[in-house]
Amino acid sequence: MWGAVRDVELLDVLRDRHRSAAIAQCGEVDAVTELYRRRVVWDRNRGVNARDAGETAGVEAAAALRVTEGVANSFIDVGLALQGLPLTRAAFAVGDIDLARVRVLVELTMNLSAELIARLEGRLVDAARSSNPGRLRVNGRRWIAAADPSGEKGRRERRVEDRDVRVRATTDGMAFPDGLLPVGGAQTVAARLVELAQEVCGKDPRSFAQRRADALVVLADGSGRLVCGCGQGVSCPVAGVEPGPARKPLIQVGVSVETLLGLREWPGYVAGLGVVDADLARMLAVDGRWEWVMAAIDAAVEQERTAGDRADSVRPATACEDATPAAPADPVPQPARPRTAAGRAVAAVGSCAGSGVWDDPESPGALRYEWSAGLARWIRARDGTCRFPGCVVAAARCDIDHCERYNHRRPRAGGRTIRSNGACLCRRHHRLKTAGENGGNGWRVRQLGDGRLEWTTPTGELIATEPTGAGFLWPTTEIGEVCPKPVEVPAAVGGWVVCSDPTLLQEMNRTGITVEEQLRFMLEVAGVQVRRTRVQPQPPTPAEDPPDPDEPPPF
Repeated sequence: MWGAVRDVELLDVLRDRHRSAAIAQCGEVDAVTELYRRRVVWDRNRGVNARDAGETAGVEAAAALRVTEGVANSFIDVGLALQGLPLTRAAFAVGDIDLARVRVLVELTMNLSAELIARLEGRLVDAARSSNPGRLRVNGRRWIAAADPSGEKGRRERRVEDRDVRVRATTDGMAFPDGLLPVGGAQTVAARLVELAQEVCGKDPRSFAQRRADALVVLADGSGRLVCGCGQGVSCPVAGVEPGPARKPLIQVGVSVETLLGLREWPGYVAGLGVVDADLARMLAVDGRWEWVMAAIDAAVEQERTAGDRADSVRPATACEDATPAAPADPVPQPARPRTAAGRAVAAVGSCAGSGVWDDPESPGALRYEWSAGLARWIRARDGTCRFPGCVVAAARCDIDHCERYNHRRPRAGGRTIRSNGACLCRRHHRLKTAGENGGNGWRVRQLGDGRLEWTTPTGELIATEPTGAGFLWPTTEIGEVCPKPVEVPAAVGGWVVCSDPTLLQEMNRTGITVEEQLRFMLEVAGVQVRRTRVQPQPPTPAEDPPDPDEPPPF
């Protein structure tokens, strides 16, 4: 295609294509902004307050474009800002400047008066035509500060309100810390990282950049000091200075039992960050505070607990139609001796764990509003993240929603509290879904089976979402078979089942020891092995942290 094209002509083609892309970007921004305007009018006609009017436009656009809500809302912000930047809008429409430079111009003029914009916009647009975004930002800030020195303080104070720090996932088990801080605070952080990076001896094998990155972690975990990696032991010049105890993080890691035991090398999943390799998943599971998600065991114990008192717990229809059944706190399940049913449930952990008791619409728990502890763990583990299209909020920070609405006055007439009616939704999307049920915004959702949800947008488009965690907790052969990796374990002690074969889950009910105890034993063995492969010594485990104040209560 390009063989006969000279270099100068190729550059002309490149410029033409870039101009065409800029014109298309302008059209995309215009369309999203028009959708926002229409949703504002719609919401105001329904009595929605001015602050919330139009907020679902970004959600709807993100679902349509398969982008994040942040990207869709940034389009809306640019489109609204262009209403007060006529010269910028005209240059964007014909492709003289692209979206990246338009964003810089919007950022530069964000807190300027209309009079100052009128004075400076022409100069800024001319500079944008011949500058890259970085140079444009530097020159623009200088011109604005010179033109309005008295207003610079006010703009800085308003900009401080936008401060934020986030962590964004990338590939290969890594993530980007990213944020916006006031200059003084940012310099304080940078200086402290340099200090920490210099507190090891000269024979530490890490580069300065690597030590600075590690320093950010020790600042966050509370240990406050890097451990020197020189390997000299007590001969190290800084050997006498020990770091403080490190705070153990609560990390939601989805991983199959076989992978955790080292029998398989299926990948794991870290909520909010994405896919990690099996070795890293095991390492995180050992080094962090984590909750056992033994779905089949929880279900088997719950079935054992409810089987005996079913007749007393479930009232006749005439007695429970008028009031919500009592929702007693979930008692701590007492270990039950494994039976044939429990053995089959445990064997299902490796494929798709679950139990019929959690889908029984007539079980006592199905008529309660609150989710049992075991079922809540299972749903969060299966979903991994919020189930709204495009949302990546970790399931640990989500509500568990009844997809078919629970009827508080007539529990038998409404959506049951069962596995097939539950899904994780972050607070924002939970409210959006509830508003849709009340006829407020046109969003609807229904379960398709196996945890799949089908969302209907206000325009009638159908979007299906899959549970993120299920494929990692209960992988199938679709991922690809991997030869089992044998686990070296001690000889059988006191009746424990010790087996390094992948079929161990099917053999665990052969003794009088409970299934849960046997699994815990095997995981502890695997955990000890992972710990022994660690290079740096682990600090003592601190006291249990208090509950997270940001954890939302159930609706």
